[in-house]
Amino acid sequence: MKFIALDLETTGLDANNDTIIEFAAIVFEDDKIIKELQMLINPLRPIPSIATNITGITDEMVSTAKPFEDYKEEIQNFIGDLPILGQNISFDIGFLKTHGIELTNEQLDTFTLARAIIPKAQSYSLEILTENFNIEHAGAHRAYDDVVASVKLMEKLRLLLLKESDETLEKIKTLLGKYTWSWKEFFLNSIEQKKLYESQLKDIDDCSFIMDEHGEPHKKEVTPDHTIPLEGKKITEGFIDPEKYDFSEKTLVAMPGTRAFYFPKNTFKLKYNYLLPEEFEKLLNKNIKLNEDEVTTCIKLIIWFSKTKTFETTELSLYNKEYSIVNRINLDEHRTHEIYDKKLQELEKLNKIYISHSNLLKLATLNLDLGLEIKNLVVLDAIEFEKSLAKNMTVSIGVGDCEGEGEMLFGLLGIIFEKFKPNDLSFPEITVDESIKQSQEWKNAEMTAMKIIEGFMPHIPPKLRLLKEALEERDKFNVSLMNPSEGDVLIRITSRDILQMLDEKIWQKFDNIIINDDIVEVDNNKFLKQALKLEGFETKKINEKNEIEFTSFPDMSDSKSKDFPVEVAEKVKEILNKFKNVVIVFSSNGPISHFMEKINEKLELDHDSTSINVFGQGVSGSNGKIINKIQADGSNIILANFDFALELIEIFKEKNINDIALVFVKLPFMHPNNLYMKYVESFYSASYDAYTKYSLPKAKCQILKMIRRYKSSFEDTHGYVLDSKIQKR
Repeated sequence: MKFIALDLETTGLDANNDTIIEFAAIVFEDDKIIKELQMLINPLRPIPSIATNITGITDEMVSTAKPFEDYKEEIQNFIGDLPILGQNISFDIGFLKTHGIELTNEQLDTFTLARAIIPKAQSYSLEILTENFNIEHAGAHRAYDDVVASVKLMEKLRLLLLKESDETLEKIKTLLGKYTWSWKEFFLNSIEQKKLYESQLKDIDDCSFIMDEHGEPHKKEVTPDHTIPLEGKKITEGFIDPEKYDFSEKTLVAMPGTRAFYFPKNTFKLKYNYLLPEEFEKLLNKNIKLNEDEVTTCIKLIIWFSKTKTFETTELSLYNKEYSIVNRINLDEHRTHEIYDKKLQELEKLNKIYISHSNLLKLATLNLDLGLEIKNLVVLDAIEFEKSLAKNMTVSIGVGDCEGEGEMLFGLLGIIFEKFKPNDLSFPEITVDESIKQSQEWKNAEMTAMKIIEGFMPHIPPKLRLLKEALEERDKFNVSLMNPSEGDVLIRITSRDILQMLDEKIWQKFDNIIINDDIVEVDNNKFLKQALKLEGFETKKINEKNEIEFTSFPDMSDSKSKDFPVEVAEKVKEILNKFKNVVIVFSSNGPISHFMEKINEKLELDHDSTSINVFGQGVSGSNGKIINKIQADGSNIILANFDFALELIEIFKEKNINDIALVFVKLPFMHPNNLYMKYVESFYSASYDAYTKYSLPKAKCQILKMIRRYKSSFEDTHGYVLDSKIQKR
């Protein structure tokens, strides 16, 4: 097999505004290097500090190089018409195209290959995969080293594939005999020549072992040393660690679905979290059209089904487009099956059963049955539960949830969105109001949707059942259309009285309830009682806690000011004089890249900055990649959102890091166009009241809770709040 592996390094991720600073390519044939090309490229502009931080390429290194225009012909001729291999290769090819090199070559993406062969991975990034396979990759984010690493990764993945049983490989061959797929020739040739690789198979570690939903083996069960009596309905302040507490009666314990909590094996999952092998076999035997992502998913599932004992989707790393297959083979709500029945029988024997916040809320939103007789409920991290409420009380329906004329329906919805889309696409969602409902396009979409739903009768899936109800009872639901920058249009459905639904479907279903959080009240504002409709609940402190101290900076510019990022960078540099590790917390990932650039620029002025690792969530790679890169013996600056910042507590514990400062940059306010925020505002006479009575207390609760959680693990932790909207009182 002859192919070319290539990689670029660039000044940024926007092909229209950024440029190439390094190109490397190697031509291989039968695993031997035929020729190679490597060059630094002068971008004719300063390289942003964030790009230098990631790649190690400086302005000085490219100062004598030629601009990209001078290399175009040489690069085009070198690539020729060979298949092109690389990690996320479409990015590189797209960048080259934007800069004048048109390529129609076949693409071999090692990201796709890894997704197919490794059903569950903490991360499919090149750095993490090469580390897992012990592939030497010292110059990560340098083009030549990445090219070599991607080829070595391909070979390791080939061996991992060939470790599968002959039965599994035969199923993959049969599947590929029916469809086109970018890696088809590679797979079929590898399977055909398996004997040539047998001597190497014993040296390859099986990285596809089954793990839990957080990518880690389950923790060992511990014996609780405290018992919590259950009586009445209470809001308790003081963190309840579910591993240290037991409950006096059979209890359902609801927890956030993040790495901050590791779910034990006795966790309740919804029916559609279970995949049925017999339904998958039926799908494989059907003569249906499958696209590139769907073939990838089928190979992943063939390998996974040969190993799994639980049949739970939490054992799989799934991407959005892969759900089009998963949704066809999961356990339908109306069916009974021994896989699910066995799980319920195991749970029935236990006194403490765990459930994620999202699954508890989905039970209520989709009107599903728990299937277990439980009268007691404990909700841990109530502020996180309130955040989850805003997300999970809105149900999103995509083309993968439909069959038959689903593509036609979502094509119509796309036309509607384009016709009525908002001027500000920073929040790409429109409410289907009366003006839209009266349009012919919406009437056509409604007719198509009802036709799809009728095709499922008598067993309509929960999401489509909710859509049917929303279309028939317009006064009970808000319907909106969201068109994300990546992916298809989504239908989003929200109850018009979310808190009433919460009360009826959850609070009134249980006899005894404890709602728990580190922070229950702030500035005499009974935030949780109002936000979760808990007026009838008793408030009780589990234990006395000291007042949480933090430092605020009233002299900081407004967080929307252009000077604010520079001021943040200056404060971070000052804080580094007191703490080796700084976690900078944002409300979302959006601004992280810009702030990271400013911090890097500030640190460049300090000759010791080379010993400081700066990691930005969503910029430096996946969460898993950042976790792997955090060093226990150096200084780390980590820019993260609230969820990831909480997860880092366990990571710091594992790496024996305890010298940590928390810096809160922007407060976690919900976008004003969010349907849930509009619902909240309906309780108040003006949006300003919603801000002062809901948004601001909620933000402060989240900040105080995180500081308290960190201080309970790391005594010397201190919090700094840079957003001037919150001042120490």
